Amino acid sequence: MLETTKPVNEFITDIYGTIVDADQWQEVLDHTAWIAGAKAANICLVDYVAEELNSQFMCTETERFYPTYMASPYMATELKAVTRLPRVQTSSGFYKTSDYVKKANAIFDDDPIDLAESENWLFKEWSVASRYLCRLNIQPSYLDMHTLFFEKQSTTACENGIEKIELLTPHLAKAVELSRPFLLLKSRFQATLDVLDRFHLGVFIVSSSASVVMRNVAADKVLDLADAISISTNGYLKSDLANENIKLDKIIQNALSNQSDGIYKQSTELVLNRRSSKSPYLVEITPLFEPTIVGPLTGLMVIVIDPDNRKIVSTKGMGKIFGLSKAEDSVCQLLVEGHSTDEIAEIRNVSPVTVKNQINAVLAKTESRTRSELIRQALSINLPIDNREPSAS
Repeated sequence: MLETTKPVNEFITDIYGTIVDADQWQEVLDHTAWIAGAKAANICLVDYVAEELNSQFMCTETERFYPTYMASPYMATELKAVTRLPRVQTSSGFYKTSDYVKKANAIFDDDPIDLAESENWLFKEWSVASRYLCRLNIQPSYLDMHTLFFEKQSTTACENGIEKIELLTPHLAKAVELSRPFLLLKSRFQATLDVLDRFHLGVFIVSSSASVVMRNVAADKVLDLADAISISTNGYLKSDLANENIKLDKIIQNALSNQSDGIYKQSTELVLNRRSSKSPYLVEITPLFEPTIVGPLTGLMVIVIDPDNRKIVSTKGMGKIFGLSKAEDSVCQLLVEGHSTDEIAEIRNVSPVTVKNQINAVLAKTESRTRSELIRQALSINLPIDNREPSAS
């Protein structure tokens, strides 16, 4: 496994730079392939809800060969294999394609796939002797797949190469996950500086000195409510409640301190209570690396979710994705909207006991423990972004 050295930390910084600049993926994947001793590497994004997000990020070698690969006579079989990946690989980690096929055929024994001819073709046309697949994010609404292509190395050499990049895999996964809102925004609006204003969650960009350097319209609305979050006279993000401010400040300072020490951790989530009796804000704090939408910068992206803002949370598609019944689907939407068990029972004209059973079923099927987790699940599937350009006035 790679050790956390200065060059590795600098490369991790480059990985997170892809969040707002997808053009950096080629260089990142070139370096990933080099570290693993592979011929090539790529990352494939397949989104079952927002098709605009379907993308291929390729290294230089993959990009050169990709048109030939897409025109191969075995592409239909390759695509069938990809569609089965969510059922076959339910945890992160690299699988050799031959091992993946065995596992897939054990599940889909009535319609087995055979990649032997495809593998032979790849070796003949591209000198690729083996492929290893890794599912980056285990999420039912989208598929992020990282593939390494090796020439005629031994299995041990390939596995040693994969072991070297195990430190990088969580960062690649997180960068892809955080890229999704920006990719969707750019796809729909071809925007740069104003993309965050299309995002209906409050977003604060915090510099390495802890001051807020940028915020979107939704963040301004959070500030206008004066219910939990404000910006101090020195530009720091703070909570208006003393105990909550200690908690928020500690997390921000720890994240910035880790960053300055070259320690790159993933997002931190917290619940921030409000002055009013409304539901607490859900806050996610994520390290942000240069370059960002505000120029060269290291700092944090702080996303604030208001669970009581019913306009931003949609459960569309969750019924199909998680196998919810019609009644459970309806209860799911009412639950994320903030209705209590008794209110849902009254709205649906059923008993509270029935609603409790349906809520338990919804939480179990969506693998959510609380309403907050269910809301995060809904937001990951239906990103709260404008669907179209505003009409001209």
